[in-house]
Amino acid sequence: MPFRQELIDAANAKLRELKGQLDIDARHSSADGLVCEVVCREDAARKADLIVAGRARSQDKFGSLWSRRYSLVRGAPCPVLSV
Repeated sequence: MPFRQELIDAANAKLRELKGQLDIDARHSSADGLVCEVVCREDAARKADLIVAGRARSQDKFGSLWSRRYSLVRGAPCPVLSV
């Protein structure tokens, strides 16, 4: 996709804006790739103790069955809390 980096940069800018509005001082990162691979790579790099995974509002009570969360839980190097 030719505009991939522009999309990532726009997402980072929006996150910085929202964090500023909400007075949140937390690190964030944006990465390109498969969800499980990216999250697990970031988790290992940061030596995280826990991954918190949410789901979109549009998903109903069975939505998590069809999500990519299963591969994340299986591949994660630490516990995953699904909310």
